[in-house]
Amino acid sequence: MKTFSLPKDHQLTSENRALFQRLNELFGYVPNLYRAIAYSDNAVKAYLNLQHFDSSLNARQKTVVNLTVSHLQQGYYSLKAYSTLALQFGFNREQVEELANGTASFDLSLQALINLTTQAVNNHGNIENAELEKFFDAGYTEEQLVDVMMAVGETTIANYLYNIVRFPMDFNLSDRDGN
Repeated sequence: MKTFSLPKDHQLTSENRALFQRLNELFGYVPNLYRAIAYSDNAVKAYLNLQHFDSSLNARQKTVVNLTVSHLQQGYYSLKAYSTLALQFGFNREQVEELANGTASFDLSLQALINLTTQAVNNHGNIENAELEKFFDAGYTEEQLVDVMMAVGETTIANYLYNIVRFPMDFNLSDRDGN
């Protein structure tokens, strides 16, 4: 099996070095996901734009979509990353564990979001009308439906890349949440 060595800073384009500097300022380091994406000279900027588009989903909702997709695609790197974010967005550890396993018994609206996301991922975007109705009955809009699919795409990129390259985990959930 091929092994991958993540690109070093001196191997990057000047644009990617500048983006890495911003990531370092934001996180205190450059997560290995972005180092793997930097195999492509243009993908880091494109991925960051996709990741940070203006969404009608709030941060908690988007994180639920990200966790659901990561759970379904066995994207262990993303599961850890989005679990860390979920804690920062006010979910407690028990809720994060539940979300990381594809359920939200504590919030029916989030469960509707998980169900729609699950059906979209498992059925390649084919969502039954009954599931769409449950999504809209939970208060979601057509705009949010589109933004769910954008989040599915973003997380799928990260999960597929991790599953191929298997770059090292570069953080630990307990290291980032103050425990």
